[in-house]
Amino acid sequence: MNEQLSDALGRRDFLKKSAFAVLATSLTAFAGCESERTFPAEEAAATSAPTETNGLPVSSNQVNTGSGATQPRTYSDISGGIAANHGHTVTITADQLEDGRAVRLTLTTGAGHTHTVALSDRQVEALADGGDETMESSVDAGHSHAVRFRA
Repeated sequence: MNEQLSDALGRRDFLKKSAFAVLATSLTAFAGCESERTFPAEEAAATSAPTETNGLPVSSNQVNTGSGATQPRTYSDISGGIAANHGHTVTITADQLEDGRAVRLTLTTGAGHTHTVALSDRQVEALADGGDETMESSVDAGHSHAVRFRA
């Protein structure tokens, strides 16, 4: 009888420790999900648009040349950095930036599915002016991605 009681306590202790190990592993994995929101290294050309020339506002499609004169602003495509990526790419084009209106972009097929991201007028204008915008993609295949554009 004593041996049966000892085995029962041993099993109970084993089950407790096993359950704790599973719980600890699950919590560690869950906490690790946040680290998947980190982005791959992105090359960004830091440019800032001047707000005025000789005290007069400069339109967002012009750049101050430094001598008080302005010239038409040029735009470049911007590739988005995608957190927890598995083969997707996404780019906002120079034409979309110059247009300055809201856009919906499709992340290319990765692992057999796509996602979309929506950028508002304000977000597109901020990128056109050299800003940094982050948004969440649509959910597909049971997950989404954080997407960051840096001008």
